[in-house]
Amino acid sequence: MQAKVELQVIHPLGGCVPALPTAKVVRDFERAYTIFFPQSYVDFIRTHGPGELNGWVRIHAPRVSKKSMLTLEELLAGTNDMSHVSSDRFVPFATTGGGDTFYWRFRGPASSRNEHTIYYRERTAIDRTLFSKTFAAFIKSICAGRRLGIKPANVYQPFGKPLSQSQLNKLILERRREALALLPESEKAKIAQNKAVNRSRR
Repeated sequence: MQAKVELQVIHPLGGCVPALPTAKVVRDFERAYTIFFPQSYVDFIRTHGPGELNGWVRIHAPRVSKKSMLTLEELLAGTNDMSHVSSDRFVPFATTGGGDTFYWRFRGPASSRNEHTIYYRERTAIDRTLFSKTFAAFIKSICAGRRLGIKPANVYQPFGKPLSQSQLNKLILERRREALALLPESEKAKIAQNKAVNRSRR
């Protein structure tokens, strides 16, 4: 059993609402392409949605709406073997900012949510190389920066539609409260005193 990696989920400065695939969206995609995702991947995208891991690796997910970003449908559009059932095929599910691709290797009939071995191919390479044996190991390796020449970071940034102004204001207020909670008590007292002075001058 792979240990889970605790991710810090962040949003762009402008904020976004991640498009979280429902169980129906996942099932419909699997039926259309005759594959079964590992349960670990399904849990991940249903919790976080598509997005960027460690500022470099983009994890794609089934399309939820016309405005969805990082969709598997777009990623698979140029793959030749997705229109039929194959006993041994490579299915892309993630890319890097440099144009490299990660694949699951599906062997035999896909009829369960078992883990699939993950392979990696650089943009200019012909062959794929083994990267990890499970999706959890893939997440852990990317966060550690292994093999990709990136710094370690357990950060995930979901991709989605922009927040409304009211949602953005709420997010900014929450961030301010979080920052205030980390300040020493002496600094909190000074801020409270300054607020009281400003109110008395109005």
